Amino acid sequence: MASITDQILAVLVIFLIIFPSPLRSDSIQIYVVNNLYNNQILTVHCKSSTHKDLGTKIMAHGASFNWLGDINVPGENEIWLCAMNTGKVNGLFAIFVSNRDNTRCGEVCEWSVKDDGIYLYIPSDNDFVLQFTWPH
Repeated sequence: MASITDQILAVLVIFLIIFPSPLRSDSIQIYVVNNLYNNQILTVHCKSSTHKDLGTKIMAHGASFNWLGDINVPGENEIWLCAMNTGKVNGLFAIFVSNRDNTRCGEVCEWSVKDDGIYLYIPSDNDFVLQFTWPH
């Protein structure tokens, strides 16, 4: 016969399975910031693997835009691909992959687009870390 402690623990585990943690939402805020030099314009067009399309954004230097990425899409690993163009270089980048980013970003995935590549703010490093370089 199970002890009262074992029974309470079993009920707690079942409760946590049925009700998601209030400390973690089902989405992550994703930011893209234009930090290109010499006031360059950045054109961005993002689409998700779950058929969401943010349309084309034309961003002045220092401008940003944001959206929500889902981290608990049943049966799917939501991926956001963003085509970026600086007028000099362009590329297609996996800006958000739920299985990859749901823990490394924290509550926010903040991307900084620079002349040498695309940087992600990593909370554990307390810094922006280069993730993608521009194709040559």
